[in-house]
Amino acid sequence: METTTQASSVSKTSPKDFFLWLGAIIALYGSITSFIALTFEYINYSFPDALAGYGDPYGGAVRFAMAALIVMVPTLVALFYFIRKSISEEPGKANIWVRRWAIVLTLFIAAITILIDLITLINTFLGGELSVRFGLKVLIVLLVALGVFLHFLADQKGYWLHNVKKANMVGIAVGVLGLVAVVSGFFIIGTPGDVRMLRYDEEKVQHLSGIQSQVVYHWQTKRELPATLDELS
Repeated sequence: METTTQASSVSKTSPKDFFLWLGAIIALYGSITSFIALTFEYINYSFPDALAGYGDPYGGAVRFAMAALIVMVPTLVALFYFIRKSISEEPGKANIWVRRWAIVLTLFIAAITILIDLITLINTFLGGELSVRFGLKVLIVLLVALGVFLHFLADQKGYWLHNVKKANMVGIAVGVLGLVAVVSGFFIIGTPGDVRMLRYDEEKVQHLSGIQSQVVYHWQTKRELPATLDELS
């Protein structure tokens, strides 16, 4: 978020500034990771793979990613709002070291992610193993990393500081995208009530399996079926 015109002075980095940026970066990375994980689960659900192994019937990964998004995205939007507000009140905060380092670090990580993503895509394509499922996941990572890179590149040049309304629109768009991602998760794992009923059903199946084992053991030892369940004791 470097401004194109140098500020008349550089403000001193206060503990408030440091923790605002630390919280914003943690919320940013957490939101991105949760969003990618959630979209990956949606892709796995839409394009099932018989060789992918056993999946969690209760959508544990989906629930955790949804919970993280519900907490992280509003936190991210709120923290960047307060950061922009503090810069508008004291322009010198646009050049504090923690801000510069946070932006450059994010740009670096986004650029590395884009390069690794493209290398993985090309390597998989050349190996003849590219599938729709894998291709969509690579595309999701590429779009997210590219979006983050372009956003903070513009931020580094001071674009969002001079276009506050557009910055607020970006924050609203991020919030809406997070909401859509969370709501979509209910179509995969169902409502909390549905998940609770699934757990009840699994517990009933386990009890029935235990009764079956006891009946078999009773037959093996006494060569007769039990007349009542009390005989299994």
